[in-house]
Amino acid sequence: MLGLPREPKWSHLKYLHKAIKLAEAALVATDPAVTSLGNSQEVGQSLPMKMTPVNTTLSWQSYIEETASSTDDNTFTLDGLYEQINVTRDDTDYLWYMTDITIGPNEEFLKNGSYPLLTIDSAGHALHVFVNGQLSGTVYAGLAFPKLRFSDNVKLQAGINKLVLLSIAVGLPSFPFLFPLEIIEPDLELLACICEKIGMKGEALSLHTVKGSSSVEWVEGSLLAQKQPLTWYKVSNFIVST
Repeated sequence: MLGLPREPKWSHLKYLHKAIKLAEAALVATDPAVTSLGNSQEVGQSLPMKMTPVNTTLSWQSYIEETASSTDDNTFTLDGLYEQINVTRDDTDYLWYMTDITIGPNEEFLKNGSYPLLTIDSAGHALHVFVNGQLSGTVYAGLAFPKLRFSDNVKLQAGINKLVLLSIAVGLPSFPFLFPLEIIEPDLELLACICEKIGMKGEALSLHTVKGSSSVEWVEGSLLAQKQPLTWYKVSNFIVST
């Protein structure tokens, strides 16, 4: 198919941003002066306007959403691990995988502290791994090595452990043409059924909009989240000036 080159969809945004900046004055202007050029012809001229901060210090706020749970709305169970694009249909860059790992009380690693190895392969672009609500690690793919692998010892406890994966696919597939995810260790037979959920809670709440951002409680100042996953940020103190 002719058209845009096959590349991550964000790569062309720099050209879109450049075009918007060139037309900034016209896009944000109000009350244009209209001049008639004849029958059914007119031209509008606006005063130049730009977005400027109220002061030199921006007011940053953050909101951290919780990891997905198998009891959440819109969670579904499939037979096996389904790749990302066929599930999300490109409606979002995020797909959750959730399962339980049951550990018996007599496991040797519970005594010696030599925790089991968790290995996950994916053709996505990034992967967050959570065990019992805590971040166990994050891995990223690169241009040279488009696939990624998470392999680390994870702290499991006796009883039921919640394993939650957030797969991130930004743009078009790197390799192959889909985004499969595979849990190498432990054996899938040791895991309960795998649930999946499409998208982030913040997307469903439209936190990127003025109305949606008012639906959650934001924190700022010393409580501002830093270097934490699943964090949304917003900044205020912007006005339109002429």
